[in-house]
Amino acid sequence: MKLKIFSTLKKGRKVAAGLGILNLPTSGKQRILKDTLNRFGEFFTVAPDAITAHTVDGDVTFRICQAPGRHCLTCGEKLPGFGSTAQDDAANIAACGAHIAEHEAAGDKVSRSKRWPHGYMVLASSYLCEVLPSDLANEKMAQKGGLLHD
Repeated sequence: MKLKIFSTLKKGRKVAAGLGILNLPTSGKQRILKDTLNRFGEFFTVAPDAITAHTVDGDVTFRICQAPGRHCLTCGEKLPGFGSTAQDDAANIAACGAHIAEHEAAGDKVSRSKRWPHGYMVLASSYLCEVLPSDLANEKMAQKGGLLHD
């Protein structure tokens, strides 16, 4: 997914005036960076289970599949996230290890990968999302070939 920020000049400065979405697939998962939400927050609404982009042609809603933090590769459960201190973070990492050990003790085949050898993944700076297929803006976007602006 690519964003297009429409800007205007105010007092000689370029200011964001609108949001468009380019090349947005209508299926599949994609990442929305926390940095994007921080920089262009006025064009997004973040709820516990969804992110809505307020575009020039209407709203596009994304279901949050995984929020930033740690997630078990075996069951998908959200595990303790990042601590505010090194000591808190160490305790959270230990809790993640205990969760994986519970799977092993139960005889579950623990999912591991080269990238995530401990059995859980870490999303530090992005949300993993899916576009809601029922979203009217997506139908309009599909008709325009992915560009949400005339």
